[in-house]
Parts: sequence; C-alpha cells; structure tokens
Amino acid sequence: MDIMTPQDISYWQSRSITDEHRDWKETKENWVEDYWASWNHPHRQIIIDELKKLPRFNTLLEVGCNCGPNLSNIKLAFERVQLFGIDANQDAINLAREKLPLEDLQCGDMSNLPWSDKSMDVVLSDAALMYIHPNQIQAVIRELTRVARGYIVLIERQADESVLTAAVWAHPFEQIFKGMGYQVEARKLTEEEWPDSENWKKHGYVIKVTL
Repeated sequence: MDIMTPQDISYWQSRSITDEHRDWKETKENWVEDYWASWNHPHRQIIIDELKKLPRFNTLLEVGCNCGPNLSNIKLAFERVQLFGIDANQDAINLAREKLPLEDLQCGDMSNLPWSDKSMDVVLSDAALMYIHPNQIQAVIRELTRVARGYIVLIERQADESVLTAAVWAHPFEQIFKGMGYQVEARKLTEEEWPDSENWKKHGYVIKVTL
C-alpha cells in the first residue's frame, strides 16, 4: 500500500485559494499571496547566487513555481533570460501570470512537461520535489533531464533513501542523478539560509546537476 503524505502533489492540484491553512509566516489575503510575500526569504538568495556561478544561460524553467517569487527574483538578476514555469495549482499560476505577464507559465504536471527535449538551459526546483511520492520521483527526474540541456539546480530535502520529514519527502537525489551518469555537487543548507526549521537544517541541500 502506498504511503500518501498529507500534502501530496494531488493536494496542490485541488487546493482551493480559500484554504485556511497557511504555509508561511506571512498572512496575506490567501495562501497564494502568502507565498508571493515570501519573495525575500533567505533561501531565495541562494538560488540567485547559484545561478550566477553558471555559464551564461538564456532559458530557465522552474518546476513547482507556485505564483512565481523565484522567477521574479531571477528576472531582476538576469533581465535577458527567458523564463518558464509550471505548477499544479491554477490559482498560483493565475497570480504568477499577473506578476510575470511576459513569461511562459503553465498549470500542469511536472511528470509530463509541455516543453521539448533539451529546450531549457537550466531547470530549477525549489521545495517542489518533496511533494513527489517515491514511486514517482525517478519518473519526474527523468522528465527534468529530458528538457534540461545544461544544469538542474535543486533546493530540496535529501536523505540516503526516500523518507517522510514533517509530511513531505526527502529523496536520495545525489544517488539518483549519479546513477544516471551525471555530475552532481551538493552541500547542506545552513541554519541562516533556512532559519527556524529543524527539518530543513537536517535535510535541506543545494544540489547542482551538470548534464
């Protein structure tokens, strides 16, 4: 019998914008606005810093982009980069389209991306793959590597094997990507980079995959 987490990907697909549960300290009009208000959370700067280390890139896709605070930050740092995003929740994508009207933002399933092979210089996932069940994670990763032609950058929870950590999954990303023949660099997040979370302190990693 499959173990389903309280916040499995299907939760995000069907989550109403009127859901009273909140994910961040911010309490705006609704949970999607809360997520937008987290644009300056310390871990988001890590993404910009990691992208600045890469050779020049022209296209970037964020899977699980929610309403787009990472994409907005990236646009400010890399004005000429064409941005793409996908998220399971339509309300999140609706707000993302308001904030980033010139970018290609889709509501859909990251295991079936609507972009062609090797079409993205960089694929980014920030706390999105932790909602993917272990039975599905390798299929999702294969899809990420299908559309990526340069790098995959992850801010995710990692463990030696897939385990539940506070109702979300930590996966063995280094093991999976190295098993596929890719070069992987990983380091643990510091408490300053993701404060006030024992689970991110224990399992949080920055992972760069070179294809």
